[in-house]
Amino acid sequence: MDSTEALQSSEWDFENVETDYLTHNFHSYPAKFIPQIPNKVINTYSKEGDVVLDPFCGCGGALVEAKLLGCHSIGVDINPLACLITKVKVTPISASPLGQLDNLLSKIEMDINSAYGQARLFHSGKPRYEVFSFYNIDKWFQKHVQKELAIIRGNIDSVNDKDLKDFCLVAFSSIINRVSNMESETRYACVSKKIAPKKTFELFQAKLKNMASRMREFALRCKDVRADVYCADARKLDFLKDGSIDLVVTSPPYIYAWDYNLIHRFRLFWLSYSREYIIDLQNKEIGSHLRLERKQKAANDPSVAVNDYVSDMSQALSEMSRVCKNGAMCCTVLGSSQLEGKKIEIDKILIDVARKCDFKLENRFIRVINPKRKATNIAFARIRREHVLLFRKI
Repeated sequence: MDSTEALQSSEWDFENVETDYLTHNFHSYPAKFIPQIPNKVINTYSKEGDVVLDPFCGCGGALVEAKLLGCHSIGVDINPLACLITKVKVTPISASPLGQLDNLLSKIEMDINSAYGQARLFHSGKPRYEVFSFYNIDKWFQKHVQKELAIIRGNIDSVNDKDLKDFCLVAFSSIINRVSNMESETRYACVSKKIAPKKTFELFQAKLKNMASRMREFALRCKDVRADVYCADARKLDFLKDGSIDLVVTSPPYIYAWDYNLIHRFRLFWLSYSREYIIDLQNKEIGSHLRLERKQKAANDPSVAVNDYVSDMSQALSEMSRVCKNGAMCCTVLGSSQLEGKKIEIDKILIDVARKCDFKLENRFIRVINPKRKATNIAFARIRREHVLLFRKI
């Protein structure tokens, strides 16, 4: 049985499988593909020591699987939070540095206890901790939550070990939407919440301890291979050499579906990114619902959104083709969606674009998405299925 037949006989829905093992559950991320997909593709189309590329790496699922399977990997994403999460998920940390986390948590807890009894931590004389300030912060974060987040962030900044510091920042980022007044992890709407005092710290403490436990196991199981992460644009991979990639496994942004900038906006603020940077990032997002909606309305033409997406993906696929070796496989996973009630046949669009970039379609599969999975299912896009497209570089 050849590799294509092996995949053809597989179940792609992966019902009732564990998808958050090891470091995969470090941070929520919308529309991420389940790890079973990159695992199966890497197992089928690569061998140990090959180089796997994900030019839209998101939270790094493909790189984690490559690291476990003994393949070198390269992840690229335009969003710095995605790059931070990915870097942390694939960077093994030994037991000794992880042992320092208990002291860090004790120091944070002591400072938070003091903050509820001593205003001088923030207001008297030179403050030890400074609450971040951004537009409408009081609308989105209760005052005591702001103080607890500031104390946690301030203590993380004192960590000297860069890998351990980034590890803590991912735990910090992972709780921010939960303690904000955002309706949910993936819905940018303001609601009234009652976050109890010290709840922010409790969530951070639980997350950090859980991540440490998972990292200990990951460090034992992962292979000694490279995993490089670049904060860059998939439309311009000029830092990668021609013909240097053995396999591409990726899930490009879905058209007219997600606004990653909105979902991660407060996380980026609390990680010290400026409003100007975040706005610029929003304008560069491929497939962004808000960006495409603005263009479509300005032109009074729904086709503008599709044409914009096609242009962006043409550039990205052209770069993937350039860096792939002849004969290399490229697996893309993307969801169907709708624009003004009309189905967008994104699979046909991508197949046509890929053909023009010297990729030949070898096989395709349909994944049915569980409608209860809110992280991949939003009303205006109505994503019900994912297309798994397998191309070969010719």
